[in-house]
Amino acid sequence: MLLDNNGDATFIYTPPSLKSSGISRARDPRHASKMFKMAQADTTGRWAAFHFTSFDNPHLSQEALAEITLDMSRDSYLKEIMAEDDEAQANLLVYGCFNETICKIPRFELPKEWMTYSGHDFGSANPAALFAAQNPAGDIFLFREYAPVVGKSTFQNVEAFKEITAGRTVLARVGGSHQEEEIRTAYTTQGWPIAEPFITSVKAQIDRVKGKMEKNKIFIFSDLYQTLGELSSCMWKLDDMGKPTNDVKDDKKWHLLASLRYLGTLFTPETVGTNQGYRTTTPKRRLVTRR
Repeated sequence: MLLDNNGDATFIYTPPSLKSSGISRARDPRHASKMFKMAQADTTGRWAAFHFTSFDNPHLSQEALAEITLDMSRDSYLKEIMAEDDEAQANLLVYGCFNETICKIPRFELPKEWMTYSGHDFGSANPAALFAAQNPAGDIFLFREYAPVVGKSTFQNVEAFKEITAGRTVLARVGGSHQEEEIRTAYTTQGWPIAEPFITSVKAQIDRVKGKMEKNKIFIFSDLYQTLGELSSCMWKLDDMGKPTNDVKDDKKWHLLASLRYLGTLFTPETVGTNQGYRTTTPKRRLVTRR
């Protein structure tokens, strides 16, 4: 719409708190923050970035501003009045170590010979699953997410899993808590055996995943919108002093991240080295995305 008059587009936003990000329906609740930083760093002249506080607005009463800020929390004051985008808040994200610049990648055809794994979160209303493939170098690629809008039967879920993994060798399937053995048995009888994670602590499961992420060993296809959205929203629960605890806030709502936790228990923990990008021993022509 700007082509006919060589027009400009103006984007205006208020920095979000992680509290509001957690209820956002956006694929990435921090997209505006990232775009603003990109505009600030631009040197081509295509972008111009400006920052204003509420006190800079000549149409607002300074007296009224002083009054309404008396009962605002520090977080609300910094964001809603001072328009400060506190990057330190990213540390409150459970998976804030995920480097999307390197590890969020365009979809390509994964070689069929790469071993496949699945992680499962059970629930009659909100079943979820993540499917991953591992290349010979040990890099993990999340290539499909499964989170139906309405609950399906065990048989229907298994049929969907088989369709997703058709032509691939599924080396292991894992999911559920220790108390959910009956559900795992139900999937086994339908032809999709799921094992109990050998690590039962939620925090330990998260640490296993984060260990891989910190070494840039987990890659996620950019069209796995729900998984990426949960990564951008899931945060630690805060105590009365506003400090993070070891518990995940609203833990029961992150179904795909639960699947990811379970998946993490299948892989050897990382100890040394940092990956700068995924590697493969297959010919390059196997990794070109066809258009």
